[in-house]
Amino acid sequence: MTESLAQNQPRRVRFRSRIHEQAVEKLDVAKYVSPDGIKRSDGEEYKLNEAMKLAFEGEEGKRALEYLRSITVDRICQAGITNEELQHIEGARWLYAIISRRIELGEQKKP
Repeated sequence: MTESLAQNQPRRVRFRSRIHEQAVEKLDVAKYVSPDGIKRSDGEEYKLNEAMKLAFEGEEGKRALEYLRSITVDRICQAGITNEELQHIEGARWLYAIISRRIELGEQKKP
């Protein structure tokens, strides 16, 4: 009987420190993470997403986005690439991913 009572009770998590506990609380409160990881208001996020959607609308916008993809995501690195060159390319890929995600969110009318 005591086993069934223990199963129904919430499990207490023991934190290593107060700082760790606060970090977990912040994660629990966060409902939405911006594509770039920067916290903004929903209104600001909506405006940014809408701006990206509009900037890459139409045939010219799609052509520009395809070009950006070709020089970032689709780029193949050759043997012998330096760490600095690879970091630069990965940064460009990350930026392309942010732009793409903001366009999607703008089309869905989401912050």
